[in-house]
Amino acid sequence: MSREQPGARDPRIANLDVVHVWNDEAGRFESAHFADISRSGLFVITAEPLPVGSKVRLKFTLVTRRGEGDEVDLKPVDVHGEVIRMIRKEDAGPGLSPGMGIRFIDMPE
Repeated sequence: MSREQPGARDPRIANLDVVHVWNDEAGRFESAHFADISRSGLFVITAEPLPVGSKVRLKFTLVTRRGEGDEVDLKPVDVHGEVIRMIRKEDAGPGLSPGMGIRFIDMPE
């Protein structure tokens, strides 16, 4: 379920789920899908990524497996982050989705 990516500090978990992103400029939560979540951040898939350096608040549910079985734990997460990478729609292509990489600032243990 996890996979290594060149240059990545933490292993990524192949995942696709919904995240709610708050940005003060927009003044509301926007819903989007996220992928490649790790302990240090995640990638939000969106056609309108925020500029690098933007501060955001994220709300999502973290799904973790219990042992080797099919049982999972669901943990609601509310965390602040910072946009550290932006891929514009016109720069996206096969294997490269438009969106933004967000580093968690205050991720709880």
